[in-house]
Amino acid sequence: MQTPEARTKAKLKAWIKDQKWIYAFWPVQTGYGAATVDCLLSINGVFHGIECKRQGLKKPTNRQAAIMREIRAAGGTTWLVTLNDLDQLEWIEITE
Repeated sequence: MQTPEARTKAKLKAWIKDQKWIYAFWPVQTGYGAATVDCLLSINGVFHGIECKRQGLKKPTNRQAAIMREIRAAGGTTWLVTLNDLDQLEWIEITE
């Protein structure tokens, strides 16, 4: 049985797989080393940090927001991805 967040991640992974021009890295958070967001993407030379949330959640945690600020300070963009009511990916750019 998939958790609601795992459903979002599975949909995002399937979408990325169809986009041959995207490099994606899904780090495994083990408690060792630096924390990061769920997925790191490179698209046409632009670095993106992605955090996946279950349907209805549209805000990163304080730790995730801090990591996203670091990504933006380095020139990347940050996104929160969730599922909408039609079970489609919803992309929310995080800018603060």
